[in-house]
Amino acid sequence: MKRHEEIIKNMFVGILVCIVFFATAEILTRIYASIKYKNVDYLKFESLSNETPQSFNFEGKFVNYEGYYKFAPGRFESYADTMFKYYINSLGFRSNEFSKNKPKNVVRVCVFGGSSTFGQGVNDNQTYPYYLSEILNAKSKHSKFEVINCGFPAYRMEHIYNLFREEVIKYGPDMIVLYSAWNDAARPGFFSSKNPLWKLHGFLYYRCMFYTFLIEKSTLLNNRVIADYSIYLKSVIGVARKKGIEVVLVKQATNILGNDIGSDYTLSQLEDVYKNRKILGRRYPIRQHYYAKQMELIGEENGLLTIDPVERIKRNTELFFVDEVHLSLEGNKILAEIIANNILKAGYGIYTDISQ
Repeated sequence: MKRHEEIIKNMFVGILVCIVFFATAEILTRIYASIKYKNVDYLKFESLSNETPQSFNFEGKFVNYEGYYKFAPGRFESYADTMFKYYINSLGFRSNEFSKNKPKNVVRVCVFGGSSTFGQGVNDNQTYPYYLSEILNAKSKHSKFEVINCGFPAYRMEHIYNLFREEVIKYGPDMIVLYSAWNDAARPGFFSSKNPLWKLHGFLYYRCMFYTFLIEKSTLLNNRVIADYSIYLKSVIGVARKKGIEVVLVKQATNILGNDIGSDYTLSQLEDVYKNRKILGRRYPIRQHYYAKQMELIGEENGLLTIDPVERIKRNTELFFVDEVHLSLEGNKILAEIIANNILKAGYGIYTDISQ
């Protein structure tokens, strides 16, 4: 009996010591980070990243499907960064109403991405999919383009793949445009896994800075995170090609720490930077560049139109961005113009004229 009580006591003491150790390590790590990076936010015991659609403070209800989510139909206002109004059509997209069956003599273009594609911080007629429709139809003499905004806040490539495969492909798109990397870099898909241990890892990664610090000193889990993006991107391309759908890839522009990394870096160079750069809990800017390079290489391998608007948009970050990643109405205009001109130059649409 005494032996049994001793074992229980030792277990209790062991658990208590572990709790004290990790609590102390967490506090010291946060103090260290706040001093080193001169940011008191590191002292706040809250989620480090892990933004969800709900955290954007959108009014309106999110509707969950198998592997993706959309909005409930209606008109809403958001106070996420700046107040803006948005309309969600009957099918759950931030677009005008459209028929599930594609009309004849129409080039249907579906644009996928996260909140930057959705149009975080701008009104319905200021998103880049809206401007893309305006420019394509103005510059194409005979083709009628219908552009559908398939972007949603916090979408990763995994969500895009599921939305495209399960739903959008049934609407008969002639072309899809992919503008996505930031969410995969900043909010890896930990929670998509059905493995309980992987879910626990995701929970700790976003809430425990000491744990994050240990993980980012290793490579095993980061390798899995990095692999997910290319796997889902290739899957989207594979599904599209089976249906004869054109795929256009657009590298995502951001205004974040780490933008000094040039587009000429190779994957191996980016891996070296990722391992060596000392950004506690903020290695996602480097992952962003890594994904952009993966998109570029995957585009080359598959002979796809791959558009790089980054350098042009980075010339005037104050004008083109409202924050680290979301574009202003001017930024959306310039992005739409770049995409439209490249699409028309590549010969998509009949009798095009981009000299206007």
